Amino acid sequence: MILDDFSYNFNNGDKIAVVGANGVGKSTFIKILTEQQPLDTGSLELGETVVFGIYDQKGIEIEGEKTVLEVMKEHYLEEYKGVLVIVSHDRFFTDKVTDHHFVFEGNSVVKDFTGTLTDYAEALVEIEELNGEDANAVKDDKKSNYKEDEETRVKRMNQLKSDKKEMNNIENKMEN
Repeated sequence: MILDDFSYNFNNGDKIAVVGANGVGKSTFIKILTEQQPLDTGSLELGETVVFGIYDQKGIEIEGEKTVLEVMKEHYLEEYKGVLVIVSHDRFFTDKVTDHHFVFEGNSVVKDFTGTLTDYAEALVEIEELNGEDANAVKDDKKSNYKEDEETRVKRMNQLKSDKKEMNNIENKMEN
């Protein structure tokens, strides 16, 4: 079993990175999501207008020393209006094109984290630096944030998207 008690309703504009160590179920999750592999238990409900575009690492030719981001740049991924779900070990790439993560920790545990992969890594370092009860309190607080209700999550995601768009506009104005 790769998921235990996991539920998510995708919203238009979601840009999610699926991250975790090798062998924890990221590729299996994508195969289930795209109906390439059946579910053992639970359910998957797809909207009537869902169309999958699957691009794997074997299908992308990268010239020279370019990064994945440079290959996919023509702002396609950043400007895409549908749901984007990626699996990548490239932190720079995921930080640039996603703002939400499904963190596969193994043993069927998947955390739903809003923010960049760098934000998540920094949160883990902070937790590890704390000892005893303080660390447990932070972990409990983080767990409750992962389980926040959908309305709050959607509101926060929309605000993040708005802030990101505003920041991009400011950066473009500064360049000009």
